[in-house]
Amino acid sequence: MNLKEMEYLVALDEYRNFSKAADNIFVTQPALSRFLSNLEKECGTKLFKKTAKNIIPTAAGELYIRFARDTLKRWNHLNEEILGTKSKKTLKIGIPQNLSPILVKAIVKSKNMFPEMRIELYEDMYPNITSAIHNQTLDLAFVGSKSDAKTYQSEFVMNEVIMVCMPESFMIRPHESKGIPFFNLEDLKGHSLILPIENHEFNRTINHLFSSSSIPMEDTFFTKNHLMAFELSTRGYGIALIAMPMTNSQDLFFYQNFIRQDNFIFCRLSEEPILLPLYAVYNPDTSDDSARVFLQTLHQTLFVDPVDSQGK
Repeated sequence: MNLKEMEYLVALDEYRNFSKAADNIFVTQPALSRFLSNLEKECGTKLFKKTAKNIIPTAAGELYIRFARDTLKRWNHLNEEILGTKSKKTLKIGIPQNLSPILVKAIVKSKNMFPEMRIELYEDMYPNITSAIHNQTLDLAFVGSKSDAKTYQSEFVMNEVIMVCMPESFMIRPHESKGIPFFNLEDLKGHSLILPIENHEFNRTINHLFSSSSIPMEDTFFTKNHLMAFELSTRGYGIALIAMPMTNSQDLFFYQNFIRQDNFIFCRLSEEPILLPLYAVYNPDTSDDSARVFLQTLHQTLFVDPVDSQGK
């Protein structure tokens, strides 16, 4: 078991209920059930047994839970000692505004685990964030590409997928493949487009897609604000193209409100999803271990399916 899976096991013991445990560790209930089933197959024995109202650990389960609790306690104590050996300082994090909600649970969890860690959040556009991390005014930056500088460490965080948003009044119906709706570029031809100003991989990807397919980008409206793009689209101004984080914590994002709206279409662009990687960049030589510790906490709150999630 890795540390994340140990947290799953401990949560099952604490809540004795799949649904409550899943809610409190930010996983789906089916994912948590698959994790336990796989672990029990690996162990060759049952770790929990079901009762009329809940689940309770078996004797073997108690042994595994005791080991998991002890390991997690030692790990947290080690991180506290590492942070304690460094001079206390503020962790300055830079991230694009539309992505900042992915940090919410990590910030809360970090405060609970490491109350001495103070966090300041700087929400800006990708070019400004990239410049700030290289100018050492940020300790940790979330950007669309790896850093070329040898002194900086880059870690893959997650993918974003390009999505299409439009009102049903446009009378364009999405295609469907394996139950998943999508639009092709040809479907957008002749319509006004609404694009976020990011000047990063998103814009380069969109420009390449249109130029390679010889489809002109006519009447394009640019905005720095993703919410503005959605509002314009819902009011019939045009078709919005945005990059949506691929994380099981999607309930955090404001555009879920638009997904649930009647008479509004929200689905991906192209049959095969167009993915844009997001990286965390920091300089391990100039920052203390708080950036590394925060990233570990973030990974625990993002891709929360212990069986199906994939890293890079």
